[in-house]
Amino acid sequence: MSTAVYAADAEISDTMKVVDPDMDNALTLEEAQAAGAKVFKKLNTDDDNTLEADELKGRVSERQLKKADPDDDGSLDMAEYEALIKKRFEAANPDGDDTIESDELETKKGKKLLELIQE
Repeated sequence: MSTAVYAADAEISDTMKVVDPDMDNALTLEEAQAAGAKVFKKLNTDDDNTLEADELKGRVSERQLKKADPDDDGSLDMAEYEALIKKRFEAANPDGDDTIESDELETKKGKKLLELIQE
């Protein structure tokens, strides 16, 4: 195994430890949303209960923000952020088993989910 591949595997494992509190090596939607709530609070530097583009720090593109913002106020509240987490969770879970394992986190869609739930 190459060093780069090993490093990527180790990073995912460390990430799984952070977002998987019961340490069963399977991320549920509830665990993803709990991790996302922590990230939301940390990113919400102006403490207004919404995340604007500058607070999202590149985790969501301008196009994705617009799509995830049904009230079109230019920001995401917690419910909108959780809905985006759910959408990315479902996309990262191709087998539909309601859990995401480390190998699924390694995919492009898994990494998109991590952008929302990893500090």
